[in-house]
Amino acid sequence: MRKTFAITVSTAVLVAASTAARAAQELPFKVEQNWWLHLCGKADLQGRLARTVQGEGTLFCRTLLPADARIELRADAGGHKSGRKSLLVRPADDSQRKLDYLHILYACDTPGAAMPKTSFKRDGARITVTVGALTHTFED
Repeated sequence: MRKTFAITVSTAVLVAASTAARAAQELPFKVEQNWWLHLCGKADLQGRLARTVQGEGTLFCRTLLPADARIELRADAGGHKSGRKSLLVRPADDSQRKLDYLHILYACDTPGAAMPKTSFKRDGARITVTVGALTHTFED
């Protein structure tokens, strides 16, 4: 089962996804619980922050959850020709049955702009995300 939703808060989009896989013995194949973001333009990754630039526009993606995420940029199919990349986020432990993904997408049209300071706090099923001066709380 997969739940995904996005909430727009001013210029930022908070993307949350929750996955719950069946037990391995219930399925005749392996299920990978990954999160992908296909990027256009030049892309780079610094820790948990990905950035892609297309013309004068910049899109930032900060991964907040999973806390132990493995994050990498991969060439798209045919990427060796186009130069396009995809951001792949996956858990450090592939055997986890339930995962929460939380990303902040921040778009701007100012060359050289930076992503505002972001943070999140988890309190049980409640997650509060702050982007700059804006705050939003997700409740399960």
